[in-house]
Amino acid sequence: MRVLIILGHNRLTGVNLWAKDLSGELRKKGHEVHFHISPVGDENKMGYLEGYTVFYEKVENHIFDKKDLVDFDCYDVIILNYNLHEILVKYVKVPIIFVSHGSMEEWYYPEYKHEYHIGISDRTTEIVECDETVYNGVNTSKFYPQTDININPKSALYLFRGQVSTTLSQTCQNLGIELHHGSVMPNVDEMINTVDFVIGYGRSAYEGMSCGRPALIYGDNGCDGWVNEWNFKELLRGNCSGWYTQCKYDLEGLIDIIKKYDYRQGKINRRLIEEHLSLESMGDAFERIIKGVVNDYDERHDTGKVRRVKNYLSYG
Repeated sequence: MRVLIILGHNRLTGVNLWAKDLSGELRKKGHEVHFHISPVGDENKMGYLEGYTVFYEKVENHIFDKKDLVDFDCYDVIILNYNLHEILVKYVKVPIIFVSHGSMEEWYYPEYKHEYHIGISDRTTEIVECDETVYNGVNTSKFYPQTDININPKSALYLFRGQVSTTLSQTCQNLGIELHHGSVMPNVDEMINTVDFVIGYGRSAYEGMSCGRPALIYGDNGCDGWVNEWNFKELLRGNCSGWYTQCKYDLEGLIDIIKKYDYRQGKINRRLIEEHLSLESMGDAFERIIKGVVNDYDERHDTGKVRRVKNYLSYG
């Protein structure tokens, strides 16, 4: 089938890397995947979507009905990730799947009823009222252990777009731990493999775990402490984002938490990711949903089971 994924920009963010990983899995299954992106500055020159068909168009071009735009009706299914793009597909004759990547921001809430609604965590599914949860998969071929970690921690990587809190910075300084700070970037796997453990939440924690590192769930929503084999499934329900305890620690409390570092957890974390967050399982879930949504749409709209044969615009 021909699948279009609509994104809001071409920056290296968690949602965009999720979309690339998903598209790779769908391609393996024989689907044709294109991207539609609203360009911001020169960011369309970034190469992480190299090899894909990518359409760069401003949302307002569709609102004001400018000519020579992408024909959305030529696709079999469209995947939306933000409600501000619903205007693009309001009148298309194609089934829409809306994916909510969280519940904190209003753009994750669809304003219209679509054929299917997916949440990336159980918490999101419950709050945003999605049809189903499909956890984010991790590219374990890219994120894998390349170096051993120390029995006693000497370095950590805080993967977060914002600033490092004074409490976290002071905690690591008091414990003699060298703290590095980074965000989403092409070589983040290499950075992870230079430290003993990862601090962050959501995708940051999962990628650190996949690299065989202990992961400390810490961020704006709170600190859930270290991921382990006993709490992982419960933390996963909230996307390992600090929602489980919502604890806010002072300097002394955070020092006590980090002192519980156990290097042996790194290997266990790798196994947890392989068992619960593989790209393959995410790809299987989306293919099942896409086939079901498209078949149901065809039956309800009498499309005759012959998929649309319109020519889509070719962009260089």
